[in-house]
Amino acid sequence: MNELKPEPEFVDYLIEVCDGEEGDESDLKSFLGVKQKLDNNPILPHGHTYLYCLSSLPGFHCFWWDTDENFTVIEQVAGKMSEGKKVYARFRI
Repeated sequence: MNELKPEPEFVDYLIEVCDGEEGDESDLKSFLGVKQKLDNNPILPHGHTYLYCLSSLPGFHCFWWDTDENFTVIEQVAGKMSEGKKVYARFRI
């Protein structure tokens, strides 16, 4: 019997410029990352998640921009954003 496997389900998080939090001892005034969880999905461990941490989280699939057929690598995320494109981190759920 040849059963079709269902397509994996994904959740996308918009990557944005995030402001450093008050009382933060680091020198970061702003950083690229995901500002807040949009749901109760336990993928993102914090309300603010740094860009460089996203690809190491369980279920990470890719970074993409404009359409989900345009994949990019972490080194190009800031460049795509400076071109005015919205960039997302995609995770399997």
